[in-house]
Amino acid sequence: MNRNLGKQFDTYYHRTDPQSAEHIIKTGKLKASYPEDMVFVSNKEQGGAKEFGRSIVEVQVPKKARGVNVSSNPEVHEDEVWWWFAPKDVKVTRAWSEL
Repeated sequence: MNRNLGKQFDTYYHRTDPQSAEHIIKTGKLKASYPEDMVFVSNKEQGGAKEFGRSIVEVQVPKKARGVNVSSNPEVHEDEVWWWFAPKDVKVTRAWSEL
C-alpha cells in the first residue's frame, strides 16, 4: 500500500443533478463539457457552483495534471478556485446529494 497516495492527488468537487451523479458513479467518468471538452470542478464542496445541481461528485486529480483556472467568474467565492481538467485526468471517488 502506498502511504503517499494522498499527496499525489488533489480533491475537487463537481456539482450536477442526482440522475447525472448516479450515471457518473456507475460509469466512473465525468462527461466533458462542450465546447471546452473539459471537466469543470471546484476546490470547495459547498462553493458557488450550487446552481449546477444538488448532487456533489468528489473527484481526485493528479497534482501533475494540467488544468485551466477559471476562477474569474464573479460567482466564485474568494477562497474558492474553479478548474477545467481533461476528463482522462479525473478519477471519481464518490457522490452524494444534498437534501
